[in-house]
Amino acid sequence: MLRQMFEQRGSTQTWHVSQTPPGSVIRGWGSDTYTGKDVSPETALTVATVFACVRGLAETVSTLPLFLYQRLSGGGKRRAFDHPLYSILHDAPNPEHTSQVFREIQMAHLVLWGNAYAQIIRNQAGDVLELWPLRPDRMKVERRGGQRVYIYRKTDGSPREFRPEEILHVPGFGFDGLMGYSPIYMARNAVALAMSAEEFGSKFFSNGARPGGVLEHPGAFKDPDKVDRLRKQWEDLHGGSENSNKVAILEEGMTWHEIGTPPEDAQFLQTRSFQVAEIARIYRYPLAMLEEHDKAATYASVEQFMLSFVTHTIRPYLVRFEQGYNMSLLSPAERGAYYAETLVDGLLRGDINTRYRAYAVGRQWGWFSVNDILRMENMNPIANGDTYLVPSNMLPASDVKRTLEPVLAESAGRAVRREIGDLRVAAKKLHGKPEKFTAWLEEFYGEQADFIERAFQPALDALAALRNQPAPSARALAAEYTADQRRAVQDTFAIDGLELLLESWERELPGLLVARALSLFPKEDPHA
Repeated sequence: MLRQMFEQRGSTQTWHVSQTPPGSVIRGWGSDTYTGKDVSPETALTVATVFACVRGLAETVSTLPLFLYQRLSGGGKRRAFDHPLYSILHDAPNPEHTSQVFREIQMAHLVLWGNAYAQIIRNQAGDVLELWPLRPDRMKVERRGGQRVYIYRKTDGSPREFRPEEILHVPGFGFDGLMGYSPIYMARNAVALAMSAEEFGSKFFSNGARPGGVLEHPGAFKDPDKVDRLRKQWEDLHGGSENSNKVAILEEGMTWHEIGTPPEDAQFLQTRSFQVAEIARIYRYPLAMLEEHDKAATYASVEQFMLSFVTHTIRPYLVRFEQGYNMSLLSPAERGAYYAETLVDGLLRGDINTRYRAYAVGRQWGWFSVNDILRMENMNPIANGDTYLVPSNMLPASDVKRTLEPVLAESAGRAVRREIGDLRVAAKKLHGKPEKFTAWLEEFYGEQADFIERAFQPALDALAALRNQPAPSARALAAEYTADQRRAVQDTFAIDGLELLLESWERELPGLLVARALSLFPKEDPHA
């Protein structure tokens, strides 16, 4: 099943490569190890730790969303849905593989063989139509005339040559211009030791969980067949874990002599545990994700743990693939306008309290809108939810001034609307009663002065701080304004022309009130 995953529609024939790159590091499989074990990417997968690391890396990378983006002239970006490469990367690179399956295969090839290859099928215009994975153990890379040539061994054993533009090649660490190094080959002795320890443990339990020993007979056997029969009888009765702890009956004066070292003295379990960490070290894979919690680093939160995993383990692979896609699948003219990017936001999601605190900060300081937050929580956007808030005290000085003057205008508008509305109601109610209207004006404009002071003082303080000047008193502004207004209203009320005055105030008074407020400041020196 696993071999079929790495095989592209064909038999399981492999092609042994014995190319010697600089430094005499031989890229061959079945290489010699200190234990004598035959280690290759496929035999290494029989080691549980290798399988867990490869599977974890391949599944993690392949399930992250991959998008093609277009750069916008204003500095932003958008998903390039209309580009033909978008669906190939995001949905399906060919009729038989989804994007996830294709990238899982590519990632498994990269972390086992050190190289990931795919055949690029193009139309006559050069546009990418399909991507098909190729087995790394069948690929040989040569350089001819300064250009790489890819030679692939087909299922029938015949070679086929590909030009560089026909191959998507994502090399791993150690790329020398031809191929990357296989992590399995470079760490073959660590993998071989894990395989040997596992084999030792299996044989130990198959022998009844007892170390080897000798049956001693006081005499000598003249018949060799009797020795063989006795050995077979002993192994049938006491061999295998199912026969462990059975009582042995020795006849004819025979005695049992145990030889070898008990596994606990040979630190068998410690060796196996150490090899888990050793193999995890090859892939920079967190021990906690291999259920080795006693040796795993401690993190303050799941968010910090995943941040470390994404930054140090996953990100280098993502960058390799993204830049490989950009280099091999986009034309030189398109590379300036388009690029592939993998989203890792899902891996960095903290607990609900952490996320909500982060959303609150982003919303407050202006880089998140309500709909941005809803999308990150996989919820539908709402109407008018794309507004961004910007704290006024964090704006540039010129923007602060432009922002505060409209604030003054808004405050003036509210004060004038309040004033005109109350005057109209009182004038109608107290028509023909000038003494009562005068008393009402005294009380109303006293309250109006308090209202104007509260509305204007914060904006005046901010403008004064911006200009490095003392802040003028909004109370003085309010007292002068309300005194003038009270006299004008009382005089007009006496001649029954208040409504015409109020209509003119609706148009002119807010601007005049703002001008009065700004006149409290000394004029700015244009040459300062």
